[in-house]
Amino acid sequence: MKIHSGSDLYRLAHEAPARTAQDAPAPKAEDSGPVDSLDRKSDSRGLLHKLGSKSLDGVRAATDFLEEHPAAESAVNQTLALTRSLKAFPSFIYPTVLNASATEQSQIYDVLDALPLKDVNSVKSITMVPEIANNKPGWVTRGRAWDFNVTNYIELSRKELQNPADFRKVLIHEIGHTKDYESAWFNLVGEESSKKPFGEGPHISEYAKTNRHEDYAETYANYHVDPKRTQEEVPEKFEAIRKSEEPDFVERLIDRKEFRETGRWLGENLAENQATRNGMQVVHSLAGGIQAVHGMDQLRKASQTRDPLHHYQGVLNLTAGVLFGSGLLGLPGMAVHSAQRALNRSVARGELTTVDADAGVRTLSDPIEKVVRAAGSKVGILEPFHPLKEDFPDADPKRVRALGVAAGGALGGVAGSIAGPYGGVLAGYHLGGPVGGAVGLVIGALGGYALGTELGGRAGGALTRAFGA
Repeated sequence: MKIHSGSDLYRLAHEAPARTAQDAPAPKAEDSGPVDSLDRKSDSRGLLHKLGSKSLDGVRAATDFLEEHPAAESAVNQTLALTRSLKAFPSFIYPTVLNASATEQSQIYDVLDALPLKDVNSVKSITMVPEIANNKPGWVTRGRAWDFNVTNYIELSRKELQNPADFRKVLIHEIGHTKDYESAWFNLVGEESSKKPFGEGPHISEYAKTNRHEDYAETYANYHVDPKRTQEEVPEKFEAIRKSEEPDFVERLIDRKEFRETGRWLGENLAENQATRNGMQVVHSLAGGIQAVHGMDQLRKASQTRDPLHHYQGVLNLTAGVLFGSGLLGLPGMAVHSAQRALNRSVARGELTTVDADAGVRTLSDPIEKVVRAAGSKVGILEPFHPLKEDFPDADPKRVRALGVAAGGALGGVAGSIAGPYGGVLAGYHLGGPVGGAVGLVIGALGGYALGTELGGRAGGALTRAFGA
């Protein structure tokens, strides 16, 4: 049942009526029926709008502070660089398992080890609770998935999940929900369950008829528990799940022992409680938004000062932040961010001026910025568009060379952000087990991104110089 109200939370409650041995025999795993209660924040857009005005002031204050304290700025930049690198690399960290007995832990990890690695990471924590309260007399809730847009978690009822087959299917069903959440753009819209054929007949179970969310989760669970039956009864939905489960090239490379055991160790040691794990995930998720807001502030300063440095950095920070924040475009976000770093490095070496770098970026950004600023200036929220030539009429910028440096940096940064963590985890694991794999992940993510960007940017600049640009 879907409930919309003015409150912060809407609930999709779908629970199973309690049964005793006298009422009916225990249901089979493949016909376990309603299994969970799903809770989700529905006012995300309103919340983000309220936070927006305060966020810009906060970012401005933080930026001013960091500019005055180079050591703090370096530490923050390294942390953000690690976060961005991890956003570009397929995540393989297992959920944190809380309050589970040794037997329950074994059951949970057996399920996780059998699922695709990308699905395992869709849930951030799994908590065993004695019982999940239900307001309906005679009804029980065996499990539920919570989604708060930037993080999520699963709760499982110990009282209702004594049967191993039920335990397995309920957990897979709940992971189906978290996988669905993670498929949304900006963790808000476009979930897999919102697309056809989900929400339409035929359905794999009576419970799947509840709503599109449950149709997806039930199909996902049955796809993994009884694929033959699922393919026969709901072939179109079976095919949709099958396609979503196909790993891409990098996901196929990392779905192996070294990454799974390192990911499990990280999940076990990242946090001792749900709040800490969720807090870490919130910080990780908001990194893109922080970068985008910082870019907006740089563009504001550029409008006032006509500083080409602020302008090109603002454009690239805003673009990269939006791509990172989408939740689905980590690699393009890393490409844009790497292009910015390559340009910054080239300017620092004296190979390009800030006017050169801005001219290169404007080659792609000016058409879009003209439209946006034209619309914004009409309602008084943006400064009018100012072309670079207006502020620097005598300049003859090295536009092509700047583009070469940016393109080289983008390619090198993306390659390094994949090769670095991959090689780091493999080398670290074989030297020191899962702990070594975790250390290798951090070193590889930072080193791969920095080295790839540096080499790519230099190569791009050298190539354009060779052709006379």
